[in-house]
Amino acid sequence: MSFLPETEKPEALASLAVFKQHFGFIPRVFRAQAALPDLLESQAKLIETLLFAKGSLTRVQKEFILLAVSGANRNIYFPAVHSNTLQFLGVKPEISHQVTVDHHLANLSDQDIALLDFARQLAQQAHAFSADDVERLRAHGFSDEQILEAVLMVGLTNMLNVIQSGLGSEPDFKPRSVVQQKEVNPATESERPMLELPLAEESVSADPDAEFVARVKAGESDAFRRIGETTWAQSLPKLDWNSRQC
Repeated sequence: MSFLPETEKPEALASLAVFKQHFGFIPRVFRAQAALPDLLESQAKLIETLLFAKGSLTRVQKEFILLAVSGANRNIYFPAVHSNTLQFLGVKPEISHQVTVDHHLANLSDQDIALLDFARQLAQQAHAFSADDVERLRAHGFSDEQILEAVLMVGLTNMLNVIQSGLGSEPDFKPRSVVQQKEVNPATESERPMLELPLAEESVSADPDAEFVARVKAGESDAFRRIGETTWAQSLPKLDWNSRQC
């Protein structure tokens, strides 16, 4: 179940009907937003205009952006919903799954691969995005209108992924794509590779009192006094003998 109640307020029925029309059912992630009918209506209009209506990009290209970016975000909810929708557009579930995990292996055209490279780059490394990324897409024959639509689709997908995570909406049916972090188009080079190595045995500092504790347990009472002396000595401030003044 979602973190918030899934309702169907009368004021939200018109907006929910939009999703039912295009998906064939009302996804839980939208039912969980029905408590704010006005905002749900705005969201429905945005999705209908950008994704479902005819645009500069084809419907399949826009759906593929949604799959690829959701995969990059490790979101399984929306790939499950839209893979089902893509079947009605003639796209096999195996292709949708591969686009979600790694579109380079989905047997797509060079143009569509460039489009999804662009989408993932923007979604995952927006801080490093530049005019060069746009120029690369232009070099593959995309118009400014198509590039703008691609950017908006990336933004829409990121928004939907965050909303679903925040609401905790469970998949409406069993997802085909279960995306692990290492599966999602791994970058050839990390900006700052971080290796998590186990601590070497030499790096683990030994307990200076371990010997004395063992001796106390063995019955040597003098060793207990030595522990106190060691602790007292360690508590003294260290002196810089070179800086001492006579």
